Amino acid sequence: MIVIYGGVTVDPIQTATVTEAAKTFQAQCQLEDGCVEYLLSWNAVETNRLQLVEAWESPEALAAHQGQQHVAAWTRLISSAAVDAPEFTKLEAAAVPAS
Repeated sequence: MIVIYGGVTVDPIQTATVTEAAKTFQAQCQLEDGCVEYLLSWNAVETNRLQLVEAWESPEALAAHQGQQHVAAWTRLISSAAVDAPEFTKLEAAAVPAS
């Protein structure tokens, strides 16, 4: 499993626009083959910091996601709204069975 987490600080004037776009974008990502989880949320302390947690079944599923048209559109939007470069960490993780 591939897990990516991180975030980006958004211009406070753009948070409403980003929130509306994020609702659609998150839903589209969750429908993709191989998506285990895709979550976008605002940070409770840094209220204009958008947090991301995504998990994919395989590197191939992540690669397919990255080639999607809605990902390109989201990247353009978030790049125009960001006040600094996004920070992300990518990890490979093994699923742990419930005990």
